[in-house]
Amino acid sequence: MTNHSLKMKQALLPLQVRGPTLHIPGREECDQAQPALIANSQMNRVAVVLDGSPLGELAIPYARRLAGVANAELQLALIRESTITPSRPGYLRTIASRLDDADVRFGNSLIFNGSNAAQRFSEAAEGSIDLIVVATRRCSALSRACWSSLADRILQRTSVPVLIVRGSIPPSDLYWSPPLRRILVPLVDPTTQCESLSTVAEIGTLTDGTQTLLRILPIETHSVGRGGRGMTRKVKALAAAEDDLKRAGRTLPRPVTKIVFSNSRLEEVVRFETITNETDLIALAAHARSPLERWLAPELFDYLLQDTDVPVLVFRPAPAK
Repeated sequence: MTNHSLKMKQALLPLQVRGPTLHIPGREECDQAQPALIANSQMNRVAVVLDGSPLGELAIPYARRLAGVANAELQLALIRESTITPSRPGYLRTIASRLDDADVRFGNSLIFNGSNAAQRFSEAAEGSIDLIVVATRRCSALSRACWSSLADRILQRTSVPVLIVRGSIPPSDLYWSPPLRRILVPLVDPTTQCESLSTVAEIGTLTDGTQTLLRILPIETHSVGRGGRGMTRKVKALAAAEDDLKRAGRTLPRPVTKIVFSNSRLEEVVRFETITNETDLIALAAHARSPLERWLAPELFDYLLQDTDVPVLVFRPAPAK
């Protein structure tokens, strides 16, 4: 265990865990179901967003991997918002030639220039793109509020699921195949999230991985009280959490459920679970908010984007019923 993992573990004590409560299908079951699920896959078109910088190419291996296993069309989208950035004629053709293999079907390239390029791309993606993959840099919440990134501007304007990849070193190999098998799904608001896991289910099916559904409940610090009222509340909360996990698990191919009791901050628990489970991808729902709103009232997604290098899949929660 690394020093970082040890410090995180110590910081989260006391912490109690309730283990898996759902059936996990075996590999044979998944193999039998996978061809039919791929044939019925809703992931028909994946767009990788590039800004012309080497760091932006971090998103390419992830987009190529998912488009390949889904037999989906891969679209290269170049977004140049600044007129200061030099034009790079033939940039997308160069990228396509570096990805010239039989595993990927390329669609028409997309190019958007100007200060509203991200907005026009987001509008074009609605109804035509099933997944957007984009890279972003590590920066503080204040920096994002003042100078939002390309990924931020796309997130603010689209309802299409967005896979955000972070890093600081440009990829040397565009053929690298990210695993994306261990998916962590923190259920922050189960009433809306449970109905919005279709993209998570497809990625989990296509990569033959597991999807860990995580519910975090506070530890009751007060006494049980007269008539066992405190214990009754805890039992009810646990039963409700298990119902949420079962409901969400029905939509996923290989669900694992986990209930954690902790009074630590939500993002600390999720980071700890990410490290200990060697998570490949975090998937969570987030409402569209401006960078300023995210700075003034940060949510779990905002903390994860600042502090973890694990890719984050962001999808819109279903409307409350």
